[in-house]
Amino acid sequence: YSGLTLSASSSAASGSACGRESQIRSTTGGGDVYSGKRLFGIFLIWSVLINGALAFFSRGSFSHGLFVIGFIGGIALPVLAIWFVVFLTLCIIKEDWPFHKVLLGCAVLAASTIISLPIGNALSQRDIEHAKKYCELLVPRIEEYRLQHGKYPKRLALLSDIPEPPYLLQENPGACYFADDPRYGFTFSDPAAMMGGWHYDSEARKWTTWD
Repeated sequence: YSGLTLSASSSAASGSACGRESQIRSTTGGGDVYSGKRLFGIFLIWSVLINGALAFFSRGSFSHGLFVIGFIGGIALPVLAIWFVVFLTLCIIKEDWPFHKVLLGCAVLAASTIISLPIGNALSQRDIEHAKKYCELLVPRIEEYRLQHGKYPKRLALLSDIPEPPYLLQENPGACYFADDPRYGFTFSDPAAMMGGWHYDSEARKWTTWD
Protein backbone atom coordinates (compact mmCIF):
# COMPACT_ATOMS: atom_id res chain seq x y z
CA TYR A 1 0.00 0.00 0.00
CA SER A 2 2.86 2.41 0.71
CA GLY A 3 4.10 2.04 -2.88
CA LEU A 4 0.65 2.79 -4.26
CA THR A 5 0.30 5.78 -1.97
CA LEU A 6 3.71 7.16 -3.02
CA SER A 7 2.88 6.69 -6.71
CA ALA A 8 -0.50 8.40 -6.31
CA SER A 9 1.00 11.35 -4.46
CA SER A 10 3.73 11.81 -7.11
CA SER A 11 1.10 11.68 -9.86
CA ALA A 12 -0.95 14.30 -8.04
CA ALA A 13 2.08 16.53 -7.64
CA SER A 14 2.91 16.12 -11.32
CA GLY A 15 -0.66 16.96 -12.28
CA SER A 16 -0.62 19.99 -10.01
CA ALA A 17 2.64 21.24 -11.61
CA CYS A 18 1.23 20.76 -15.09
CA GLY A 19 -1.88 22.64 -14.03
CA ARG A 20 0.19 25.53 -12.74
CA GLU A 21 2.29 25.57 -15.92
CA SER A 22 -0.78 25.65 -18.14
CA GLN A 23 -2.26 28.41 -15.99
CA ILE A 24 0.93 30.47 -16.36
CA ARG A 25 0.92 29.91 -20.11
CA SER A 26 -2.72 30.98 -20.35
CA THR A 27 -2.10 34.18 -18.36
CA THR A 28 1.00 35.11 -20.38
CA GLY A 29 -0.61 34.40 -23.70
CA GLY A 30 1.15 31.10 -24.24
CA GLY A 31 4.26 30.42 -26.22
CA ASP A 32 7.91 31.25 -25.61
CA VAL A 33 8.63 34.68 -24.15
CA TYR A 34 11.63 34.95 -26.47
CA SER A 35 9.79 33.76 -29.58
CA GLY A 36 10.72 35.61 -32.75
CA LYS A 37 7.22 36.84 -33.54
CA ARG A 38 6.60 38.19 -30.05
CA LEU A 39 9.94 40.02 -29.87
CA PHE A 40 9.45 41.38 -33.39
CA GLY A 41 6.07 42.81 -32.41
CA ILE A 42 7.43 44.39 -29.21
CA PHE A 43 10.44 45.99 -30.91
CA LEU A 44 8.30 47.14 -33.85
CA ILE A 45 5.96 49.00 -31.48
CA TRP A 46 8.90 50.62 -29.69
CA SER A 47 10.50 51.56 -33.00
CA VAL A 48 7.33 53.31 -34.17
CA LEU A 49 7.02 55.19 -30.85
CA ILE A 50 10.67 56.28 -30.70
CA ASN A 51 10.90 57.28 -34.36
CA GLY A 52 7.58 59.10 -34.18
CA ALA A 53 8.67 61.07 -31.11
CA LEU A 54 12.06 61.94 -32.62
CA ALA A 55 10.54 63.05 -35.93
CA PHE A 56 7.76 65.13 -34.35
CA PHE A 57 9.69 66.86 -31.58
CA SER A 58 13.16 67.17 -33.18
CA ARG A 59 11.80 67.77 -36.72
CA GLY A 60 15.03 67.21 -38.62
CA SER A 61 16.98 69.71 -36.54
CA PHE A 62 20.75 69.64 -36.04
CA SER A 63 20.22 68.11 -32.59
CA HIS A 64 18.02 65.46 -34.22
CA GLY A 65 21.01 64.28 -36.22
CA LEU A 66 23.14 64.21 -33.07
CA PHE A 67 20.52 62.10 -31.31
CA VAL A 68 20.54 59.54 -34.12
CA ILE A 69 24.34 59.43 -34.18
CA GLY A 70 24.29 58.86 -30.42
CA PHE A 71 21.75 56.04 -30.71
CA ILE A 72 23.72 54.28 -33.43
CA GLY A 73 27.25 54.91 -32.19
CA GLY A 74 26.55 54.75 -28.47
CA ILE A 75 23.96 51.97 -28.31
CA ALA A 76 23.46 50.03 -31.57
CA LEU A 77 27.10 49.28 -32.40
CA PRO A 78 28.27 48.34 -28.85
CA VAL A 79 25.21 46.15 -28.22
CA LEU A 80 25.63 44.52 -31.63
CA ALA A 81 29.27 43.74 -30.77
CA ILE A 82 28.19 42.18 -27.45
CA TRP A 83 25.50 40.17 -29.23
CA PHE A 84 28.02 38.87 -31.77
CA VAL A 85 30.41 37.69 -29.03
CA VAL A 86 27.55 36.03 -27.12
CA PHE A 87 26.13 34.40 -30.25
CA LEU A 88 29.54 33.11 -31.33
CA THR A 89 30.19 31.71 -27.85
CA LEU A 90 26.82 29.94 -27.82
CA CYS A 91 27.59 28.41 -31.21
CA ILE A 92 30.96 27.13 -29.97
CA ILE A 93 29.70 25.62 -26.73
CA LYS A 94 26.48 24.50 -28.45
CA GLU A 95 24.24 26.04 -25.80
CA ASP A 96 21.03 28.00 -26.18
CA TRP A 97 20.48 31.32 -24.40
CA PRO A 98 17.29 32.91 -25.78
CA PHE A 99 18.12 36.33 -24.29
CA HIS A 100 20.63 36.94 -27.10
CA LYS A 101 17.59 37.69 -29.28
CA VAL A 102 16.78 40.61 -27.00
CA LEU A 103 20.32 41.97 -27.41
CA LEU A 104 19.99 41.80 -31.18
CA GLY A 105 16.56 43.45 -31.02
CA CYS A 106 17.92 46.34 -28.92
CA ALA A 107 20.73 46.92 -31.41
CA VAL A 108 18.33 46.95 -34.35
CA LEU A 109 15.92 49.20 -32.44
CA ALA A 110 18.63 51.79 -31.75
CA ALA A 111 19.81 51.64 -35.37
CA SER A 112 16.25 52.08 -36.65
CA THR A 113 16.19 55.67 -35.35
CA ILE A 114 17.81 56.65 -38.65
CA ILE A 115 14.32 56.24 -40.15
CA SER A 116 13.20 59.33 -38.23
CA LEU A 117 15.65 61.60 -40.09
CA PRO A 118 13.87 61.80 -43.49
CA ILE A 119 10.51 62.14 -41.72
CA GLY A 120 11.82 64.91 -39.50
CA ASN A 121 13.46 66.61 -42.47
CA ALA A 122 10.13 66.62 -44.34
CA LEU A 123 8.47 68.27 -41.32
CA SER A 124 11.31 70.80 -41.15
CA GLN A 125 10.93 71.75 -44.82
CA ARG A 126 7.19 72.19 -44.29
CA ASP A 127 7.85 74.43 -41.27
CA ILE A 128 10.25 76.57 -43.32
CA GLU A 129 7.70 77.00 -46.12
CA HIS A 130 5.02 77.97 -43.60
CA ALA A 131 7.38 80.52 -42.02
CA LYS A 132 8.14 82.05 -45.43
CA LYS A 133 4.47 82.32 -46.35
CA TYR A 134 3.73 83.93 -43.00
CA CYS A 135 6.39 86.59 -43.56
CA GLU A 136 5.24 87.21 -47.13
CA LEU A 137 1.69 87.60 -45.85
CA LEU A 138 2.86 90.54 -43.71
CA VAL A 139 4.52 92.39 -46.61
CA PRO A 140 1.34 94.21 -47.80
CA ARG A 141 0.56 95.29 -44.23
CA ILE A 142 4.08 96.61 -43.74
CA GLU A 143 3.85 98.59 -47.00
CA GLU A 144 0.45 99.94 -45.96
CA TYR A 145 1.89 101.03 -42.62
CA ARG A 146 4.65 102.98 -44.45
CA LEU A 147 2.06 104.76 -46.60
CA GLN A 148 0.17 105.81 -43.48
CA HIS A 149 3.12 106.74 -41.25
CA GLY A 150 5.90 107.57 -43.69
CA LYS A 151 8.22 104.86 -42.42
CA TYR A 152 8.34 101.13 -41.90
CA PRO A 153 7.24 99.77 -38.50
CA LYS A 154 10.08 99.00 -36.11
CA ARG A 155 8.16 96.09 -34.62
CA LEU A 156 5.53 93.71 -35.95
CA ALA A 157 3.45 94.48 -32.88
CA LEU A 158 2.67 97.88 -34.44
CA LEU A 159 0.68 96.12 -37.14
CA SER A 160 -2.97 95.32 -36.52
CA ASP A 161 -4.59 91.89 -36.76
CA ILE A 162 -1.39 89.89 -37.12
CA PRO A 163 -2.22 86.24 -37.89
CA GLU A 164 -1.08 83.42 -35.64
CA PRO A 165 2.60 82.64 -36.36
CA PRO A 166 3.51 79.17 -37.65
CA TYR A 167 5.36 76.53 -35.64
CA LEU A 168 8.88 77.74 -36.52
CA LEU A 169 8.17 81.32 -35.39
CA GLN A 170 5.93 80.69 -32.39
CA GLU A 171 8.56 81.24 -29.71
CA ASN A 172 9.33 84.83 -30.77
CA PRO A 173 7.59 85.84 -34.02
CA GLY A 174 8.71 89.48 -33.78
CA ALA A 175 12.39 88.52 -33.73
CA CYS A 176 12.28 87.45 -37.38
CA TYR A 177 11.52 91.02 -38.54
CA PHE A 178 13.86 94.00 -38.85
CA ALA A 179 13.42 97.48 -40.33
CA ASP A 180 16.02 100.03 -41.33
CA ASP A 181 14.62 102.64 -43.73
CA PRO A 182 14.47 102.52 -46.65
CA ARG A 183 14.33 98.74 -46.33
CA TYR A 184 13.05 95.95 -44.13
CA GLY A 185 13.30 92.21 -44.08
CA PHE A 186 12.80 88.90 -42.32
CA THR A 187 15.31 86.38 -41.09
CA PHE A 188 15.03 83.09 -39.22
CA SER A 189 17.28 80.15 -38.50
CA ASP A 190 17.18 76.84 -40.33
CA PRO A 191 16.70 74.13 -37.65
CA ALA A 192 18.64 71.59 -39.72
CA ALA A 193 21.75 73.79 -39.84
CA MET A 194 24.21 74.32 -37.02
CA MET A 195 24.60 77.95 -38.14
CA GLY A 196 22.49 79.31 -40.97
CA GLY A 197 19.00 80.21 -42.04
CA TRP A 198 16.80 82.20 -44.42
CA HIS A 199 16.73 85.92 -45.18
CA TYR A 200 14.17 88.06 -47.03
CA ASP A 201 15.10 91.54 -48.27
CA SER A 202 12.44 94.09 -49.25
CA GLU A 203 14.59 95.43 -52.10
CA ALA A 204 15.43 92.07 -53.65
CA ARG A 205 11.94 90.69 -52.93
CA LYS A 206 13.25 87.15 -52.61
CA TRP A 207 14.55 84.64 -50.07
CA THR A 208 18.24 83.80 -49.76
CA THR A 209 20.18 81.58 -47.39
CA TRP A 210 22.79 82.77 -44.92
CA ASP A 211 25.55 80.94 -43.06
